[in-house]
Amino acid sequence: LRSRFQTHISNIRDMMKRYDLRQMATSVYYEMYNDLRWYLRRGGADNETLMDVLKIWIQSMMPITPHTAEELWNLAGFEGLVAESFYPEPRERYPMAEYGEDLIRSTISDISQIKKVAEIEPSKIYIYTSPSWKRDVYRMAAEILDSGEELTIPGLTKMAMADPEIRTNGKAASDLSRKVTEELKREDPSKIRRYADTDEFGIIKEAAEFLEEELGAPVSVYNADDKEKYDPKNRSSVAVPGRPAIYLE
Repeated sequence: LRSRFQTHISNIRDMMKRYDLRQMATSVYYEMYNDLRWYLRRGGADNETLMDVLKIWIQSMMPITPHTAEELWNLAGFEGLVAESFYPEPRERYPMAEYGEDLIRSTISDISQIKKVAEIEPSKIYIYTSPSWKRDVYRMAAEILDSGEELTIPGLTKMAMADPEIRTNGKAASDLSRKVTEELKREDPSKIRRYADTDEFGIIKEAAEFLEEELGAPVSVYNADDKEKYDPKNRSSVAVPGRPAIYLE
């Protein structure tokens, strides 16, 4: 939550420079609000964190709804007037933490969509995170970008197929190299590094109890590399970084 609000601070400062009050209002009254709701939904209850982000949130409201902001500032117990306070400079962010929460949100959304389309209420939900060789392909793409070289499909494919373990996956490895390269045309390049470096299995496994509460069924989480996993439909074969595979039983 702290990281998300540092992102908002940076974005709002930029919007103010452009006098883009419409976009700023979207950030303040929609995105910040939803981040707070998600924090509470996830069981967040740290009072210091809540007060810190509440202060930022009210300060962000001030240019658009000053009277409301002053009323909330007073109710929250902050000193003086919000109009006289200094809007903070952005501080350190934690992109991996943000990515982890986005992963949990998108996984819930994907499962809910499958349930809706299939018109089923599963008795058990299985989630499979990406095998290590696929993360290695993303890591190779990140290394090429970090070196300043151009990332191309032939270049990444050649690099990936030079690895004996990746090469054993044959066409699937070359297909993934093409997908990763094309993905960079649409995605923030820094996201590739997050795909490669994030322990997605650990994140989803830790959130299993929360997922069960949200989805109304027991949840089992496996890494696709786990030879003992329960996977009757071989769904783990389609798991990729950032997009776990899902099987509803």
